[in-house]
Amino acid sequence: MKFIQKLLLFLFLIFIAFFINCSFSNAFEKGDFTILYSQDHVVNEPSIYTQIKMIWDMPYGYTEMAGYYYVFNYTSTHTFIKDDYDDNTVDTGVIFTDSGTEATSSSYENSDDIFVYFHIAPMQLIYDEEEEEYLEEIGKTTSYGPVRIDDINPKNVSITPDNYTTTTQNITLTIGGTDADGKNYPASMYISNIGFGEGGEWETFSSLKPWILTEGAGEKTIYLQVKDAAGNISTAVTSIVYNETTSYNIDIDESGDSVGGTDGLLILRYLFGLRGESLINGIVDIENCTRCTSENIESYLSLVEESILDADGDGDILGGTDGLLFLRYTFGLRGESLIKGVVSPYCSRCDYNTIQNYINTLTVTK
Repeated sequence: MKFIQKLLLFLFLIFIAFFINCSFSNAFEKGDFTILYSQDHVVNEPSIYTQIKMIWDMPYGYTEMAGYYYVFNYTSTHTFIKDDYDDNTVDTGVIFTDSGTEATSSSYENSDDIFVYFHIAPMQLIYDEEEEEYLEEIGKTTSYGPVRIDDINPKNVSITPDNYTTTTQNITLTIGGTDADGKNYPASMYISNIGFGEGGEWETFSSLKPWILTEGAGEKTIYLQVKDAAGNISTAVTSIVYNETTSYNIDIDESGDSVGGTDGLLILRYLFGLRGESLINGIVDIENCTRCTSENIESYLSLVEESILDADGDGDILGGTDGLLFLRYTFGLRGESLIKGVVSPYCSRCDYNTIQNYINTLTVTK
């Protein structure tokens, strides 16, 4: 029984080996190159490399070679025949076995996406008894390509802001650029506030791009790179002046509403010199505030003190005048009730209409 099992296994393995051999034999014909490729290029993908280095192995069905005919040209098909291997060529030549199995083209510099093909055929020397000499036998021609070469940078590259002076960080850029032939857009672009190739990422080319400037007023430089499908890069820069404007208000705890029991009291306490927990104790809108701690509120009041807290415009910011004006206003007092007894004699905003209008511009309401 064991003998029969071993015999059946042996016969099965023979069948598998025969099947694989037949399949392999059917897949290739004599002269087919099972290994044939370019070292630096991918078929039908643009490349910046201007020379083509081809590598191959002995074709199927051969055990020895006298050499190879090869040619680089611009035609997708080519057949080698004796004494005609230099037809329609850029480079021609014969590579013999003692020279290896490689061929390198001449340089295709300054090319705009050209298509180059490589054609190769094996050659054997067959002894002719009648002629009493060795004659060349040229085998099947194999073609490889197209190898696309493009080493010309994109043209007409530009970057233009919607305005060269802005008071907002959010702007729109108009991006210009074409491939070397002037017919198509480049493949991708890279925009940065820092420098070429820094702080950004490559993205699909677009002629309009929303952009955010860096914080802080002053002149801003924006850097642009555009790249074609082969990887050629061109650059452009632009400058824009950002005039930063800041709008402050008296929503001191940033709860979304200017309220006397919180914001008005915070201003009054601050201008009377209270700090730390004494400043905020019992009056911050804990449920709605986004500026909640004494540290943050002190920092904000210190920031806005000089610019908005001089309610009567006398040049001095005091709790007994300005603090009380903000407190009364946020508790709803208007007219003479707003200003009675608290406006400085040195005021530049002295009547209740002027002071009401001023504080109203600083007020936030839900």
